[in-house]
Amino acid sequence: MQHTCCPNCACERCKARAACCAACGLPMANCRCHAAPPAHACGSGGDYLLPKIVCFGREWVRNFEACLPLADIPCDAHPPFTLCRVCAAPVPPDWQEEPPAACDPKGLVLSVHIPLDITLRDGADCLHAARSDLWVRVRGRLRCPREECWRYRWVVVPAVRLARAPAPTCGNEAPVCLEVCVEAYLVRPEPVCRQDCHPVCPPIPPLYPSLPF
Repeated sequence: MQHTCCPNCACERCKARAACCAACGLPMANCRCHAAPPAHACGSGGDYLLPKIVCFGREWVRNFEACLPLADIPCDAHPPFTLCRVCAAPVPPDWQEEPPAACDPKGLVLSVHIPLDITLRDGADCLHAARSDLWVRVRGRLRCPREECWRYRWVVVPAVRLARAPAPTCGNEAPVCLEVCVEAYLVRPEPVCRQDCHPVCPPIPPLYPSLPF
């Protein structure tokens, strides 16, 4: 029987042949010839606003000798006080830009004010929270004209910890040895157009070609 001569044939063989793709021979449920391209195809990228680093400065002192003023000590705390932990407070630090030196016009110096959170132990072996602050100078080099810096913004990231165990103190000041690392970034927003490099996959050919009926 010649099934190809009858376009309206209702036998099982003709039904199975009509349910397959004519290009790849796979069932229509598994055919990828007419599938829509994925969402990450090339040309479907978007525009983004990302910070670009214009200037960078870092000040890392492993043995920073300082005398920290202790504030907000509870009234029920009994001296002597021993500092157990010193770290940068979660509030943003303040900074002031110093005027440039005449011998180094590209040099940049920031005076950074770092709020500190302190955990101390009193004479009754009780832990209390206190506050303090610290000033650190950060130096960097400009890679752009100084006249354009008014359009940019600073991002300052401080990190502070105890370098050595301090001696007990009875007053409102504590001599300590700290490890201080302050990084300052001068950034500007810059638009970026993302171009995805994931091309649309071509249709997968069948493992075995379909045999003619």
